[in-house]
Amino acid sequence: MSQDSFQSLVNRLESAWSGRPEGLLRQTVAWVTLGYLALAFSVLAGFVLLVTGVVIAVLYQSLAVTLLAGLISLAGLALAVFVLGCLWVRFEPPEGLVLEERDHPELHRLLCELGDLAGGVRFHRVMLDAEMNASVVQNPRLGVFGWYRAHLVIGLPLMEALSLDELKAVLAHEIGHLTRADGKTCAWLHRTRETWERVVDRFSRNGFCPVIGDFFQWFWPRFNSRALVLSRFSELAADQFAAQAVSPQALASGLRRLAILGKRVEYEFWEPLDRAVDEGIDLPADVMDRLSEAVRRPVDPDQAAAWLAEAMAVRTGSTDSHPGLAPRLAALVLPAVPDDELPLDLPGDMSSADHLLTPPFLEHARRHFSRMWLEEVRECRARQARLQDLEHAAGIRKAWDRIAALVRLDGLEKVQPEVMALLERQPAHSGALYLRGSHLAEKCDPQACEFLERATSDPTIASRAFETLERLHTSHGREKEAALIKERALQHDLELRAALVERSRISNGDSFFPHDLCDTDLHALRELLNDEPSVARAWLAAKEVRHFPRWPLVVIGLELSYSLSANARRALDTQLMHLWSGEAYVMVFLADEGMKPVLRTLRRTIPDAEVYRRK
Repeated sequence: MSQDSFQSLVNRLESAWSGRPEGLLRQTVAWVTLGYLALAFSVLAGFVLLVTGVVIAVLYQSLAVTLLAGLISLAGLALAVFVLGCLWVRFEPPEGLVLEERDHPELHRLLCELGDLAGGVRFHRVMLDAEMNASVVQNPRLGVFGWYRAHLVIGLPLMEALSLDELKAVLAHEIGHLTRADGKTCAWLHRTRETWERVVDRFSRNGFCPVIGDFFQWFWPRFNSRALVLSRFSELAADQFAAQAVSPQALASGLRRLAILGKRVEYEFWEPLDRAVDEGIDLPADVMDRLSEAVRRPVDPDQAAAWLAEAMAVRTGSTDSHPGLAPRLAALVLPAVPDDELPLDLPGDMSSADHLLTPPFLEHARRHFSRMWLEEVRECRARQARLQDLEHAAGIRKAWDRIAALVRLDGLEKVQPEVMALLERQPAHSGALYLRGSHLAEKCDPQACEFLERATSDPTIASRAFETLERLHTSHGREKEAALIKERALQHDLELRAALVERSRISNGDSFFPHDLCDTDLHALRELLNDEPSVARAWLAAKEVRHFPRWPLVVIGLELSYSLSANARRALDTQLMHLWSGEAYVMVFLADEGMKPVLRTLRRTIPDAEVYRRK
């Protein structure tokens, strides 16, 4: 279903069921039942095929029939296991600081009062996080089959932004989702929608059973549209509960304040901080203290009015499970109060956080969330740096592969712009240095000697570079220099033969030392190994060599869970060698009986040589 068709369906449902959420609730439950029946039918079909295959194998003893029965049973078992595996969806519990009753009695007393008004609602755990929001998180222990554990998550910035009455109204709204049978059913449908979204995604991505996948592609937008509209109705019903439990004025004031402060935090706090993160500027260690100051500082009335008007103008999107601010305020039916009335400024120490949390805990929470934010941003920067390095390395390889192909077709002259561009990106690229030097040598340009001399540092290219240098000196009548180059080339060829012999074998008598891969290259190696399902474990080291020690011998040991064909093994070796782009000699060996002594020596010498283990 296209996005426009989905939006049209949501609009039709919202219009048709406005004021009659009970009817939509019954219809949505029917759609959920249809989904469960489809899953049950798929599992049942799998078991029927399994049993059918077993019965055929028992009744008919011929080899051909037995093989056919085995295939039928295997197909049925695979179908049942696949469907049941898709149903096992894991939801991680929310992260944050636990607000225990013994440490925060006033907060828990307030929650008990509101929970009693909602019919005895209680939470498994009350958490504090760093978001300017509050939410009820219910994690299913059994995937689509439920058995939920309820967590109430309250944001520290939310508590510092709202007054005590406003926070009560917001918490009452969250608890209101769990009131009455209809409310609990709506909450169940909301959780079920999140679970089904993951299930449908697994079916769509896997493509194991196209018939079931096509059914859920048809089923999902129709169920999802009803669940979305029902979620919006549920939000308005929870607002009504909060208005009755606390007051409509407190809820409206809290919603307006959050809309205004949300814009301030976005424009004046997070956007400048995000730019600092992107630009690599030093990060503040007290980000939560700064956020606290931002939400507590009074807002200029004109600016507050502009931000509130901006929030009121936002329309509900097709995939939004919450109505916009304007319809929520309109549904509260506030007496003689305009929707754009600004909330009163709070005194500096009159936020709900000051009432319900102790100063030492507030300081501890700010430090904790600041440290978490700092660690998260640093990890994000490291990931971005690794990605940029990988993209740079991939770009270098791609550019060189293109140059190597074009030079055979078009000659040295036409590829020079690309060669110079590559040298600007990687000045020490030996292949580009050789091609540049060879081109300049054809033009009798004296700068050719500099490029060719630098290219001789690569043992794999040095012979050709020496040959070009010898011809260049000879063509200019520099016989002495040409003789010296010829002698250097001879010595190089002798040492290269010795180096290749030295690199052609490894034994348990060799000396090994740790690899020098950077984090980026190590990440790329692990990604490559992870993409090859036969690789169970891998070890990485470097062998000590006498000839051309700057041309390292990288040793990679692989433990395979099953054997590879000769072609597949060559392809894997080529991919591994390609990671070093000719900057090292790469030897790949299998940890079989013949090489186990080598592996034992390597592991004993380098305890952390293991770089990959399949989970």
